[in-house]
Amino acid sequence: MRSFTSLLVFIWLLACQATFSQPNQVSSRQIIQQKTNDPVNHDKPYVIMVSLDGFRYDYAEKYNASNLLDMVANGFSVEQLIPSYPTKTFPNHYSLVTGMYPSSHGLVSNEYYNPDKREHYKVSNRDVVEDGTWYGGTPLWVLAEQQGLLTASFFWVGSEADIQGLYPTYHYKYDGSIANEARVDQVLSWLDLPESERPHLIMLYFSLTDDIGHIFGPESPEIEQAVKEIDGVIGRLRDGLSNKDLPVNLIVTSDHGMVNAKVPVNLGRVDFGNSEVSKSMPFMVYQEDTDEVVRIYNELKQVPNITVYLKDEIPQSMNYSGHANIGQILALTEPPYVISERPRPSRATHGFNPITVTEMNTIFYAEGPAIKKGSVEKAHNTDVFLLVKELLDLDGPTHVIDGSDKLAKAAIK
Repeated sequence: MRSFTSLLVFIWLLACQATFSQPNQVSSRQIIQQKTNDPVNHDKPYVIMVSLDGFRYDYAEKYNASNLLDMVANGFSVEQLIPSYPTKTFPNHYSLVTGMYPSSHGLVSNEYYNPDKREHYKVSNRDVVEDGTWYGGTPLWVLAEQQGLLTASFFWVGSEADIQGLYPTYHYKYDGSIANEARVDQVLSWLDLPESERPHLIMLYFSLTDDIGHIFGPESPEIEQAVKEIDGVIGRLRDGLSNKDLPVNLIVTSDHGMVNAKVPVNLGRVDFGNSEVSKSMPFMVYQEDTDEVVRIYNELKQVPNITVYLKDEIPQSMNYSGHANIGQILALTEPPYVISERPRPSRATHGFNPITVTEMNTIFYAEGPAIKKGSVEKAHNTDVFLLVKELLDLDGPTHVIDGSDKLAKAAIK
Protein backbone atom coordinates (compact mmCIF):
# COMPACT_ATOMS: atom_id res chain seq x y z
CA MET A 1 0.00 0.00 0.00
CA ARG A 2 2.84 2.39 0.85
CA SER A 3 4.53 1.91 -2.54
CA PHE A 4 1.22 2.41 -4.36
CA THR A 5 0.55 5.62 -2.41
CA SER A 6 4.09 6.80 -3.14
CA LEU A 7 3.48 6.23 -6.85
CA LEU A 8 0.27 8.27 -6.73
CA VAL A 9 2.02 11.15 -4.98
CA PHE A 10 4.90 11.00 -7.47
CA ILE A 11 2.45 11.18 -10.40
CA TRP A 12 0.68 14.09 -8.71
CA LEU A 13 3.98 15.96 -8.28
CA LEU A 14 4.88 15.42 -11.92
CA ALA A 15 1.48 16.73 -12.96
CA CYS A 16 1.94 19.83 -10.83
CA GLN A 17 5.32 20.50 -12.41
CA ALA A 18 3.97 20.01 -15.92
CA THR A 19 0.95 22.27 -15.45
CA PHE A 20 1.04 26.05 -15.99
CA SER A 21 4.77 26.01 -16.61
CA GLN A 22 4.61 28.44 -19.54
CA PRO A 23 4.97 32.15 -18.65
CA ASN A 24 1.84 33.19 -20.60
CA GLN A 25 -0.28 30.69 -18.66
CA VAL A 26 0.94 32.06 -15.33
CA SER A 27 0.52 35.67 -16.44
CA SER A 28 -3.10 35.06 -17.37
CA ARG A 29 -3.83 34.40 -13.69
CA GLN A 30 -2.02 37.46 -12.37
CA ILE A 31 -4.05 40.35 -10.94
CA ILE A 32 -2.38 43.70 -11.54
CA GLN A 33 -3.29 46.95 -9.78
CA GLN A 34 -2.40 49.90 -12.01
CA LYS A 35 0.06 51.72 -9.75
CA THR A 36 3.64 52.97 -9.89
CA ASN A 37 6.36 53.45 -7.31
CA ASP A 38 6.64 56.86 -5.73
CA PRO A 39 9.84 58.30 -7.28
CA VAL A 40 11.35 58.88 -3.82
CA ASN A 41 11.30 55.09 -3.33
CA HIS A 42 13.16 54.11 -6.51
CA ASP A 43 16.50 53.75 -4.72
CA LYS A 44 15.15 51.62 -1.87
CA PRO A 45 16.36 48.01 -1.62
CA TYR A 46 14.33 44.92 -2.44
CA VAL A 47 13.14 42.09 -0.22
CA ILE A 48 11.96 38.67 -1.38
CA MET A 49 10.29 36.75 1.45
CA VAL A 50 9.82 33.04 0.75
CA SER A 51 7.78 30.58 2.82
CA LEU A 52 8.37 26.82 2.62
CA ASP A 53 5.21 25.52 4.31
CA GLY A 54 5.79 22.85 6.96
CA PHE A 55 9.59 23.04 6.72
CA ARG A 56 10.90 21.84 10.09
CA TYR A 57 13.95 23.52 11.62
CA ASP A 58 16.21 20.48 11.06
CA TYR A 59 15.22 19.54 7.50
CA ALA A 60 18.00 21.41 5.68
CA GLU A 61 20.83 19.71 7.57
CA LYS A 62 19.02 16.37 7.96
CA TYR A 63 18.41 16.04 4.23
CA ASN A 64 21.44 17.98 2.93
CA ALA A 65 19.60 20.87 1.26
CA SER A 66 22.69 22.38 -0.36
CA ASN A 67 21.29 25.77 -1.35
CA LEU A 68 19.74 26.42 2.05
CA LEU A 69 22.90 25.25 3.79
CA ASP A 70 24.87 27.67 1.63
CA MET A 71 22.61 30.46 2.88
CA VAL A 72 23.40 29.34 6.44
CA ALA A 73 27.15 29.32 5.76
CA ASN A 74 27.28 32.67 3.98
CA GLY A 75 24.34 34.62 5.36
CA PHE A 76 22.33 34.91 8.54
CA SER A 77 20.24 32.16 10.13
CA VAL A 78 18.12 31.32 13.14
CA GLU A 79 18.70 27.77 14.37
CA GLN A 80 15.06 27.45 15.47
CA LEU A 81 12.41 30.02 14.60
CA ILE A 82 9.56 29.67 17.10
CA PRO A 83 6.12 29.97 15.50
CA SER A 84 3.08 31.42 17.24
CA TYR A 85 0.39 29.27 18.79
CA PRO A 86 -1.46 27.56 17.22
CA THR A 87 1.17 26.29 14.81
CA LYS A 88 -1.17 26.33 11.82
CA THR A 89 -0.58 27.72 8.34
CA PHE A 90 -2.87 30.72 8.13
CA PRO A 91 -2.31 32.32 11.55
CA ASN A 92 1.47 31.96 11.33
CA HIS A 93 1.86 33.32 7.83
CA TYR A 94 -0.10 36.34 8.97
CA SER A 95 1.96 36.69 12.16
CA LEU A 96 5.14 36.76 10.05
CA VAL A 97 3.91 39.80 8.11
CA THR A 98 2.21 41.72 10.95
CA GLY A 99 4.46 41.05 13.95
CA MET A 100 1.32 40.12 15.91
CA TYR A 101 0.26 36.96 17.70
CA PRO A 102 -2.87 35.28 16.29
CA SER A 103 -4.67 36.39 19.45
CA SER A 104 -3.87 39.99 18.41
CA HIS A 105 -4.54 39.96 14.66
CA GLY A 106 -7.60 37.72 15.01
CA LEU A 107 -6.72 34.93 12.58
CA VAL A 108 -6.67 32.50 15.49
CA SER A 109 -6.55 29.22 13.54
CA ASN A 110 -7.17 27.72 10.12
CA GLU A 111 -10.77 27.43 11.25
CA TYR A 112 -12.58 29.43 13.95
CA TYR A 113 -15.87 31.13 14.75
CA ASN A 114 -16.42 34.89 14.85
CA PRO A 115 -19.21 35.66 17.35
CA ASP A 116 -19.80 39.17 15.95
CA LYS A 117 -20.20 38.00 12.36
CA ARG A 118 -21.84 34.73 13.51
CA GLU A 119 -19.81 32.99 10.86
CA HIS A 120 -16.95 30.49 10.62
CA TYR A 121 -13.62 31.34 9.02
CA LYS A 122 -12.36 28.32 7.07
CA VAL A 123 -9.40 28.21 4.70
CA SER A 124 -11.56 26.34 2.19
CA ASN A 125 -14.14 29.15 2.06
CA ARG A 126 -13.03 31.56 -0.65
CA ASP A 127 -15.52 34.23 0.38
CA VAL A 128 -14.04 34.67 3.86
CA VAL A 129 -10.43 34.16 2.74
CA GLU A 130 -10.81 37.09 0.32
CA ASP A 131 -12.71 39.30 2.80
CA GLY A 132 -10.32 41.84 4.34
CA THR A 133 -12.51 42.44 7.40
CA TRP A 134 -11.28 39.14 8.87
CA TYR A 135 -7.64 40.34 8.98
CA GLY A 136 -6.45 42.62 11.78
CA GLY A 137 -3.28 44.68 11.81
CA THR A 138 -1.34 45.99 8.83
CA PRO A 139 0.59 43.36 6.85
CA LEU A 140 3.88 44.33 5.24
CA TRP A 141 2.50 44.73 1.72
CA VAL A 142 -0.26 47.08 2.92
CA LEU A 143 2.26 49.12 4.93
CA ALA A 144 4.52 49.38 1.86
CA GLU A 145 1.70 50.24 -0.55
CA GLN A 146 0.47 52.96 1.83
CA GLN A 147 3.92 54.55 1.53
CA GLY A 148 4.11 54.42 -2.27
CA LEU A 149 6.15 51.23 -2.57
CA LEU A 150 4.93 48.55 -4.98
CA THR A 151 4.61 44.96 -3.75
CA ALA A 152 3.88 41.53 -5.22
CA SER A 153 2.63 38.24 -3.82
CA PHE A 154 2.53 34.71 -5.14
CA PHE A 155 0.03 33.09 -2.73
CA TRP A 156 0.96 34.55 0.68
CA VAL A 157 -1.90 34.26 3.21
CA GLY A 158 -3.99 37.42 3.26
CA SER A 159 -2.71 38.84 -0.02
CA GLU A 160 -5.96 37.93 -1.81
CA ALA A 161 -8.00 40.06 0.61
CA ASP A 162 -8.76 43.77 0.46
CA ILE A 163 -7.09 44.60 3.77
CA GLN A 164 -7.69 48.27 4.52
CA GLY A 165 -8.80 48.54 0.91
CA LEU A 166 -5.40 47.50 -0.48
CA TYR A 167 -3.90 44.49 -2.25
CA PRO A 168 -0.32 43.89 -3.41
CA THR A 169 0.14 45.61 -6.78
CA TYR A 170 0.71 42.19 -8.35
CA HIS A 171 -0.94 39.11 -6.85
CA TYR A 172 -2.59 35.79 -7.60
CA LYS A 173 -5.62 33.89 -6.41
CA TYR A 174 -4.39 30.64 -4.92
CA ASP A 175 -3.90 27.81 -7.40
CA GLY A 176 -1.67 25.03 -6.10
CA SER A 177 -1.30 23.51 -9.57
CA ILE A 178 0.99 26.31 -10.75
CA ALA A 179 4.48 24.79 -10.93
CA ASN A 180 7.03 25.91 -8.36
CA GLU A 181 9.54 26.75 -11.09
CA ALA A 182 6.95 28.95 -12.80
CA ARG A 183 6.45 30.86 -9.56
CA VAL A 184 10.18 31.54 -9.33
CA ASP A 185 10.33 32.65 -12.95
CA GLN A 186 7.47 35.09 -12.33
CA VAL A 187 9.31 36.59 -9.36
CA LEU A 188 12.40 37.10 -11.51
CA SER A 189 10.20 38.65 -14.22
CA TRP A 190 8.80 41.14 -11.71
CA LEU A 191 12.37 42.27 -11.02
CA ASP A 192 12.88 42.88 -14.75
CA LEU A 193 10.09 45.46 -14.86
CA PRO A 194 10.95 49.15 -15.31
CA GLU A 195 11.97 50.93 -12.12
CA SER A 196 8.62 52.67 -11.74
CA GLU A 197 6.71 49.34 -11.98
CA ARG A 198 9.11 47.04 -10.14
CA PRO A 199 7.92 45.67 -6.76
CA HIS A 200 10.28 46.21 -3.84
CA LEU A 201 8.63 43.61 -1.61
CA ILE A 202 7.84 40.18 -3.07
CA MET A 203 6.10 37.39 -1.14
CA LEU A 204 6.45 33.81 -2.40
CA TYR A 205 4.89 30.59 -1.09
CA PHE A 206 5.46 26.85 -1.63
CA SER A 207 3.36 24.07 -0.06
CA LEU A 208 5.34 20.98 -1.12
CA THR A 209 7.05 20.05 2.16
CA ASP A 210 3.80 20.47 4.12
CA ASP A 211 1.83 18.35 1.64
CA ILE A 212 4.35 15.51 1.68
CA GLY A 213 5.05 15.78 5.41
CA HIS A 214 1.39 15.20 6.28
CA ILE A 215 1.17 12.09 4.11
CA PHE A 216 4.47 10.37 4.84
CA GLY A 217 5.88 12.03 7.98
CA PRO A 218 9.02 14.06 8.70
CA GLU A 219 11.39 11.07 8.78
CA SER A 220 10.38 9.51 5.45
CA PRO A 221 12.25 9.08 2.15
CA GLU A 222 9.42 11.02 0.51
CA ILE A 223 10.01 14.13 2.64
CA GLU A 224 13.74 13.87 1.90
CA GLN A 225 12.91 13.97 -1.81
CA ALA A 226 10.53 16.90 -1.28
CA VAL A 227 13.16 18.86 0.69
CA LYS A 228 15.73 18.35 -2.05
CA GLU A 229 13.21 19.32 -4.73
CA ILE A 230 12.24 22.55 -3.00
CA ASP A 231 15.92 23.26 -2.30
CA GLY A 232 16.45 23.08 -6.06
CA VAL A 233 13.69 25.65 -6.50
CA ILE A 234 15.49 27.95 -4.05
CA GLY A 235 18.65 27.37 -6.06
CA ARG A 236 16.82 28.45 -9.21
CA LEU A 237 15.77 31.64 -7.45
CA ARG A 238 19.25 32.38 -6.12
CA ASP A 239 20.83 31.78 -9.53
CA GLY A 240 18.34 34.14 -11.12
CA LEU A 241 19.01 36.83 -8.53
CA SER A 242 22.77 36.56 -9.06
CA ASN A 243 22.26 37.72 -12.65
CA LYS A 244 20.43 40.90 -11.65
CA ASP A 245 22.17 44.12 -10.69
CA LEU A 246 19.75 44.92 -7.87
CA PRO A 247 20.16 45.17 -4.08
CA VAL A 248 17.92 42.19 -3.29
CA ASN A 249 17.73 40.73 0.21
CA LEU A 250 16.40 37.18 0.23
CA ILE A 251 14.60 35.68 3.25
CA VAL A 252 13.56 32.01 3.38
CA THR A 253 11.33 31.06 6.30
CA SER A 254 8.30 28.94 7.18
CA ASP A 255 5.14 28.83 9.23
CA HIS A 256 5.66 25.71 11.36
CA GLY A 257 7.34 22.32 11.58
CA MET A 258 5.91 18.80 11.51
CA VAL A 259 5.69 15.83 13.88
CA ASN A 260 4.37 12.27 13.71
CA ALA A 261 0.95 12.26 15.38
CA LYS A 262 -1.62 9.76 14.18
CA VAL A 263 -3.41 8.40 17.25
CA PRO A 264 -6.96 9.76 17.01
CA VAL A 265 -8.92 11.16 19.95
CA ASN A 266 -12.63 11.17 19.09
CA LEU A 267 -14.91 13.59 20.92
CA GLY A 268 -18.08 12.11 19.43
CA ARG A 269 -19.55 11.16 22.81
CA VAL A 270 -19.40 14.73 24.14
CA ASP A 271 -22.71 16.61 23.87
CA PHE A 272 -21.96 20.12 22.60
CA GLY A 273 -25.63 21.14 22.57
CA ASN A 274 -26.22 24.31 20.55
CA SER A 275 -22.59 25.42 20.74
CA GLU A 276 -20.56 26.52 17.76
CA VAL A 277 -17.53 24.24 17.41
CA SER A 278 -14.23 24.75 15.62
CA LYS A 279 -12.57 21.42 14.76
CA SER A 280 -9.15 22.73 13.82
CA MET A 281 -6.29 22.94 16.34
CA PRO A 282 -7.05 23.88 18.99
CA PHE A 283 -10.51 22.34 19.16
CA MET A 284 -12.70 25.22 20.40
CA VAL A 285 -16.22 25.49 21.77
CA TYR A 286 -18.15 28.77 21.56
CA GLN A 287 -20.99 29.02 24.06
CA GLU A 288 -22.56 32.06 25.75
CA ASP A 289 -24.51 30.13 28.40
CA THR A 290 -22.31 29.81 31.51
CA ASP A 291 -24.04 26.66 32.72
CA GLU A 292 -23.51 25.01 29.34
CA VAL A 293 -19.84 26.00 29.39
CA VAL A 294 -19.40 24.29 32.76
CA ARG A 295 -21.25 21.16 31.62
CA ILE A 296 -19.30 20.77 28.37
CA TYR A 297 -16.01 21.53 30.13
CA ASN A 298 -16.66 18.78 32.68
CA GLU A 299 -17.56 16.29 29.93
CA LEU A 300 -14.39 17.08 28.02
CA LYS A 301 -12.32 16.63 31.17
CA GLN A 302 -13.38 12.97 31.18
CA VAL A 303 -11.88 12.33 27.73
CA PRO A 304 -8.40 10.72 27.95
CA ASN A 305 -5.31 12.12 26.22
CA ILE A 306 -6.50 15.74 25.95
CA THR A 307 -5.92 18.88 28.00
CA VAL A 308 -8.92 21.15 28.48
CA TYR A 309 -8.80 24.88 29.29
CA LEU A 310 -11.42 27.46 29.97
CA LYS A 311 -10.59 30.65 28.08
CA ASP A 312 -9.33 32.46 31.18
CA GLU A 313 -7.17 29.46 32.19
CA ILE A 314 -4.99 29.37 29.05
CA PRO A 315 -1.30 29.57 30.10
CA GLN A 316 0.19 33.01 29.53
CA SER A 317 3.22 31.43 27.81
CA MET A 318 0.98 30.44 24.87
CA ASN A 319 0.11 34.11 24.12
CA TYR A 320 -3.36 32.94 23.20
CA SER A 321 -6.07 34.80 25.05
CA GLY A 322 -8.21 37.91 24.94
CA HIS A 323 -9.60 37.79 21.42
CA ALA A 324 -13.31 37.20 20.82
CA ASN A 325 -12.47 34.68 18.09
CA ILE A 326 -11.05 32.29 20.72
CA GLY A 327 -13.65 29.91 22.14
CA GLN A 328 -14.81 29.68 25.75
CA ILE A 329 -13.34 26.15 25.93
CA LEU A 330 -10.18 24.77 24.30
CA ALA A 331 -9.21 21.11 23.96
CA LEU A 332 -5.54 20.37 23.16
CA THR A 333 -3.42 17.28 22.58
CA GLU A 334 0.27 16.49 22.37
CA PRO A 335 1.88 13.96 20.00
CA PRO A 336 1.13 11.21 19.15
CA TYR A 337 -2.48 12.16 19.87
CA VAL A 338 -4.61 14.32 17.59
CA ILE A 339 -8.31 15.17 17.86
CA SER A 340 -9.89 13.62 14.79
CA GLU A 341 -13.19 12.17 13.65
CA ARG A 342 -11.33 9.91 11.25
CA PRO A 343 -10.21 6.46 12.49
CA ARG A 344 -6.91 6.90 10.61
CA PRO A 345 -5.77 10.54 10.47
CA SER A 346 -2.71 11.75 8.53
CA ARG A 347 0.64 10.26 9.53
CA ALA A 348 1.95 13.63 10.74
CA THR A 349 0.59 17.05 11.56
CA HIS A 350 1.17 20.38 13.31
CA GLY A 351 -0.78 22.83 15.44
CA PHE A 352 0.76 21.85 18.79
CA ASN A 353 2.23 24.20 21.38
CA PRO A 354 5.76 25.11 20.16
CA ILE A 355 6.90 25.61 23.76
CA THR A 356 6.37 21.92 24.57
CA VAL A 357 6.72 20.36 21.10
CA THR A 358 9.99 21.58 19.57
CA GLU A 359 9.24 19.77 16.29
CA MET A 360 6.89 22.70 15.60
CA ASN A 361 9.90 25.03 15.25
CA THR A 362 11.00 26.10 11.81
CA ILE A 363 13.58 28.00 9.74
CA PHE A 364 14.86 31.50 9.06
CA TYR A 365 17.64 32.07 6.52
CA ALA A 366 18.62 35.42 5.00
CA GLU A 367 21.23 36.78 2.62
CA GLY A 368 21.82 39.96 0.67
CA PRO A 369 23.68 43.28 0.71
CA ALA A 370 22.05 44.44 3.96
CA ILE A 371 22.39 41.12 5.81
CA LYS A 372 25.17 40.21 8.24
CA LYS A 373 26.90 36.86 8.32
CA GLY A 374 26.05 35.00 11.52
CA SER A 375 23.34 33.21 13.46
CA VAL A 376 21.27 33.19 16.63
CA GLU A 377 19.90 30.16 18.42
CA LYS A 378 16.24 31.17 18.58
CA ALA A 379 13.84 33.95 17.63
CA HIS A 380 10.08 34.31 17.44
CA ASN A 381 8.29 34.61 14.13
CA THR A 382 6.65 37.86 15.26
CA ASP A 383 10.18 39.38 15.16
CA VAL A 384 10.41 38.96 11.37
CA PHE A 385 8.02 41.84 10.65
CA LEU A 386 10.30 44.49 12.17
CA LEU A 387 13.30 43.09 10.31
CA VAL A 388 11.61 43.42 6.91
CA LYS A 389 10.20 46.83 7.83
CA GLU A 390 13.74 47.99 8.64
CA LEU A 391 15.17 46.59 5.41
CA LEU A 392 12.58 48.50 3.37
CA ASP A 393 12.86 51.65 5.51
CA LEU A 394 9.12 51.79 6.18
CA ASP A 395 7.39 53.98 8.76
CA GLY A 396 4.71 52.79 11.20
CA PRO A 397 2.51 50.88 11.59
CA THR A 398 -0.05 52.12 14.09
CA HIS A 399 -0.98 48.70 15.50
CA VAL A 400 0.80 47.20 18.51
CA ILE A 401 3.67 44.85 17.60
CA ASP A 402 4.06 41.70 19.71
CA GLY A 403 7.53 40.97 18.31
CA SER A 404 10.81 42.61 19.24
CA ASP A 405 13.61 44.23 17.22
CA LYS A 406 16.23 41.72 18.46
CA LEU A 407 16.25 39.80 15.19
CA ALA A 408 16.58 42.97 13.13
CA LYS A 409 19.51 44.16 15.26
CA ALA A 410 21.21 40.76 14.98
CA ALA A 411 20.73 40.29 11.22
CA ILE A 412 20.96 43.71 9.57
CA LYS A 413 24.32 45.36 8.85
